[in-house]
Amino acid sequence: MITGLVDFYDGAKVFGWAIDEADLSRVVSISVLSDGVQIAAAAADIYRQDLAAAGFGDGKHSFEITLPVWVRSIRQLVFVARVGDEPSVTLRIETEIDRLIADAILQTTHVLAKDIAEMGLRMSAQEVFLSDLESKLEKIERSASDPISSLKKTIEDNDVFIVRLDERLSKLESALLQKKRKRIFGIF
Repeated sequence: MITGLVDFYDGAKVFGWAIDEADLSRVVSISVLSDGVQIAAAAADIYRQDLAAAGFGDGKHSFEITLPVWVRSIRQLVFVARVGDEPSVTLRIETEIDRLIADAILQTTHVLAKDIAEMGLRMSAQEVFLSDLESKLEKIERSASDPISSLKKTIEDNDVFIVRLDERLSKLESALLQKKRKRIFGIF
C-alpha cells in the first residue's frame, strides 16, 4: 500500500513524500495530472532526515517537482503515486490544519519524552530508597532471628556506657573532693 503526502504546493513547485509500506526499498513514482493527462513526474527518492527518523527505511522517499511555466495557471492538478503496474494512489495536499496537528503531536511527543525521563529519574531514586530500606529490614530480621546475639550486643553496648559513666562519676567525685578540701583549708 502506498502512503504519502504533498507537503507543499505553490503553483510552481511541489514537495512531498511517498512510500510503499509493503516494501520500503521500492521507489514510488509521482505524477502530476491535469484532466487525467500527466504533465510532470518525478521519483520519490530524495533523502529526508525526518522520514528516516520516522522509520521509513533509509529516508529516501521524498520528491520535488518544478512545474513547467504553462502549467502554473492550472488550478485543478492531481498528484498521484504509483509503484510499477499497481494502481495509483492520489496524494493529499497537506493543509494548515495538518501542519498544526503535526506540530501539536511533535510538541506532545517532546513533553511526553521529558515526562518519561523525569519519571525514570524518580523511579531510580525510589529503587535506591527501596534497596536501602530492604537492607535495613534484613538487618532487623537478622537481629530478631538471633535474639541471643542481639542481647549480647545490647549488653556490650551497655557495658561500654557503664564504664564511661563510671569514669565521669569518678572525675566528678575527684573534683568535688578537691572543692571540699579547698573549703576546709580555706582556699577559695
